[in-house]
Amino acid sequence: MSKSITSLVLAACLVGFAAADQPSDPKTKEILERYKKLADEVDGAYRAGNYAEAAKKQEAVVEVVRSLFPAAEYPNGHEKLADALSNLGVMY
Repeated sequence: MSKSITSLVLAACLVGFAAADQPSDPKTKEILERYKKLADEVDGAYRAGNYAEAAKKQEAVVEVVRSLFPAAEYPNGHEKLADALSNLGVMY
């Protein structure tokens, strides 16, 4: 998959979170900010050709998304988690 397609996928995921209703819970806001920061770092590393760094940061993105959508509350998973895992798979 080309870098531009992967960048578009990553950007689409970030836009999806940004478009969601703003959470009122301060902890959730903090987690979303961490997600946005990591997603930007993934995109930058990937565009720069630092694929190992991008993959490592994407693993952190997956963990952040898991904290937003825990298995106890989402036993069938969540679309955003599937997106994060898919993006990680593209990097490997």
